[in-house]
Amino acid sequence: MFPSSFSAGRCGICLLAFLLVGLGAGTAGAQAPCNEADTVGGGMLGTSPGPVGPPNSLGWDAGSGQCNGSFAVGADGAFPGGALELGLRAEERRIGQVPRMMGMDYEVELGNDANPPAALNRAWWNFNFSIAYGGAIADLDSLIFQIRTDAGTNLPTNPTVDLLGVGVRAALDARNNQPNATTGFADIFQVSQNPEFGWFSNAMDTDANPTGAFNYDEEGAWRLRLVATEAGTELDAEICVHTPNAECAYPVIGAAKEMDPLDATLPATIQIDYVFENFGADTLVDMSVADDLAAVFGTPGVDWTFTSISSSPLAFANPGFDGSGTTELINQAPTQSLAGSGLATVTVTIELLTIAGADVSGEFCNEITVTGLDSLGVSYQDLSAAGADPDANGDAMPTESDPSCFNQSEVPVTLMGFSVD
Repeated sequence: MFPSSFSAGRCGICLLAFLLVGLGAGTAGAQAPCNEADTVGGGMLGTSPGPVGPPNSLGWDAGSGQCNGSFAVGADGAFPGGALELGLRAEERRIGQVPRMMGMDYEVELGNDANPPAALNRAWWNFNFSIAYGGAIADLDSLIFQIRTDAGTNLPTNPTVDLLGVGVRAALDARNNQPNATTGFADIFQVSQNPEFGWFSNAMDTDANPTGAFNYDEEGAWRLRLVATEAGTELDAEICVHTPNAECAYPVIGAAKEMDPLDATLPATIQIDYVFENFGADTLVDMSVADDLAAVFGTPGVDWTFTSISSSPLAFANPGFDGSGTTELINQAPTQSLAGSGLATVTVTIELLTIAGADVSGEFCNEITVTGLDSLGVSYQDLSAAGADPDANGDAMPTESDPSCFNQSEVPVTLMGFSVD
């Protein structure tokens, strides 16, 4: 359920299989300014340990010699049960936080903690997380910590850790046994951990502390994610921690849609082409996209009729799609995935019988939103661009978005000839 190694840290207290972690007071300045933007926990700013108990408890107080700031934060002031804040960051052990790159990206160094006195049994970096809640954290429906290895062979011992599990919080809470409240939140759960503390396993652990746990001499990249749910509402925070020559992998989904009349008069065959492309390195799973053709073309069976659906790969399209009663384009049984750099297409044809569904400008227009999940359950989506290319400007960032349209003038009604005697 959770990492299972003892670690004799500076605080000297081990509960269950975890160290109640303190980082120790560092003598060098932090790599990122103390108490900079994106602090967590409410309360006061300052260097831990702080005053015991509210109203002046520090917002961040896990271990000694630490200060607040440089967290990647997810927050919801209207979260059920009270305002909720989730924060994650990386730091240099016993020194301080490292600056964030691009919002959620933290670069750490290879090797052990070399600050005097050097610690061969600790990696250079720690990860910190903070959960601050207006209610009682134990009352949340779920609170999950996830680790995923994207580069290297340091694999998580438990990719998913239930932070509400029996005894877990008592073992991990590193707030120096202070009351878990600040002026901003009623309950706080804050942790600072080193990768060597049993979070990872590695059969190729060839560093100076070859315990089969974390090999701190190996390049690597890891995605760390906190997810809390309560009463059907979810909040998450995520970071990427990586060494200088490694990076995390993410999916980047793009969509395009094009509608073409194949006949010059009614009734007209309309071909609708959808293109889905994954511009990232990670696989997307559970892909889904709905297209309500009745909202575009009018009443099915009166203004238009469904003809066919096909796709590449062959099983990608939903064989039950009809554009009105069933609007899911992508096969859900089984669910479909799209590998990094992968491409999938779907083609739908309908027969347009009238132009009653055109808008006031005589246009038939719409666009679709494709969604997919990565292996951590993070949702990615894209609103379609018009045409056949989800990334028309070629920047591998498919942010282009506009509806696909054609005008009723492209399929005018054929007038019947008549004569006057």
